[in-house]
Amino acid sequence: MKKKQITDLSTGIILVAISVIILMFPTFKITNVKYILGISLILYTLVNFIKYIITHESKDKEGLYTALISLAIALIVFFSDMSKPKNLALTLFSFVILMVIMRIIKADYYHDRHNKMWMLEVVSLILFMLAGYLTCVNLYYSADIQIIVLGFFFFINGMFEIYDPIIIGYIRGR
Repeated sequence: MKKKQITDLSTGIILVAISVIILMFPTFKITNVKYILGISLILYTLVNFIKYIITHESKDKEGLYTALISLAIALIVFFSDMSKPKNLALTLFSFVILMVIMRIIKADYYHDRHNKMWMLEVVSLILFMLAGYLTCVNLYYSADIQIIVLGFFFFINGMFEIYDPIIIGYIRGR
């Protein structure tokens, strides 16, 4: 595996670990959704910005774009009233839409280089949109359930970050 694939894989594993921690918060009666979502997005920003710094010579701006999107949504979370499920759902939906745009750009990048990975990116894009939509729809329950739903959303997103470097590494290793 190349340095970029190792970094991408490490990023995905860290994001999955963050989501597992989020999933454990209701067990310990930590149920402030606003701060959990905001801090999770800040961690997401840091991880992706570090990913961009490490892999910037590959001219891949995905880490930078993801960091900027996460930072913008984290600022919205911290400076908005997240006590209403509608505001929480709209904020998360904004995150999903911006990430979808970024993933479309990535799929187009693969398509322009005649790399078959673009088909996998489109499938993951559709699954990510579905997961984001289902997450936003299910944020109208209690704080415990909201945190669990957000944890699973970030878990799914972390898994999408993991499969790309694994598949690229597998294809190049054959």
